[in-house]
Amino acid sequence: MRSRFVNGKHQQPEKITSIMNSQYIGGTPFVAPDESYIIFSADELPGGLGKRNLYIGYRRKDGTWTDPVHLGDPINTPQHDLCPVVTYDGKYLLYLSWQEGKPGVYWFPARFIEELKPKDLK
Repeated sequence: MRSRFVNGKHQQPEKITSIMNSQYIGGTPFVAPDESYIIFSADELPGGLGKRNLYIGYRRKDGTWTDPVHLGDPINTPQHDLCPVVTYDGKYLLYLSWQEGKPGVYWFPARFIEELKPKDLK
């Protein structure tokens, strides 16, 4: 859900993608400063590697959102991957992950944001 801030007031919440508002457990979203994409974690979405994984969805010009795309390996693991944040310069994704049985903060080059974007949005 999102609520736009217009003329000093938050508007009524609206769904931003059907999968984030479905039977799947999702959360910890990061929305791009220009609202062009959202990266979030979700459990048991089709294509996931295990527990909670990271996905990206892109905003179309009409304001609707694409279906989420699984970020894949090596970002996602069979364990929990969550709390994505893209650095201010847009170069890196920082996220929490349980790897080798231990939680930690990991980083990955953010080139995937442009690489995974559907061709009709480039």
